[in-house]
Amino acid sequence: MQNTIEIKSILKDFYSVSGIRISIHDTEFNEIYSYPADATPFCRELQKNSAILADCKQNDSSAFEKVKKSGEVYVYKCRRGLFEAVAPIYHYGTLSGYLMMGQICDGSPESLDTVNRKATEILGDSRKAEQLCREVKVIDRKLIDSYINIMLVLAEYLTGTNRLITHNEKLPELIREYINKNY
Repeated sequence: MQNTIEIKSILKDFYSVSGIRISIHDTEFNEIYSYPADATPFCRELQKNSAILADCKQNDSSAFEKVKKSGEVYVYKCRRGLFEAVAPIYHYGTLSGYLMMGQICDGSPESLDTVNRKATEILGDSRKAEQLCREVKVIDRKLIDSYINIMLVLAEYLTGTNRLITHNEKLPELIREYINKNY
């Protein structure tokens, strides 16, 4: 129980400093911890459309797969134009989950225009889209990079301290694969 409290505290502290939502996902891409608990108002509103929700989940799954293959942090823009980043977390050398931050905009006119345009297309209401876009966290690109570096340090801390323990039905297979690969 202490590890759970500590992990949640770390996520809350990251959010307190950055204002960026951060979450931990298991190896099956299910969110297991996050701060804040709910997605951003922008994402919540757009994801009321089941096709958009499915598309967002597919986009996130693709990001997790890239991280799983590379073993490195992956920074990208989601299909709505917002920055997101995913980093791997390991437990005694075995991938045990992912740390994800996101739904932020770099504040460039092009990015803001893209986010607004895509929201308008989905909602069919430019005023509502504009209002939601005003609620999106806007951070200078250099500062976004700094927060990504901090997120990476958090992922490395969780890995180095083996804080994240998730149930993984594929663990025996992964252990066998690791032993064969590193024997």
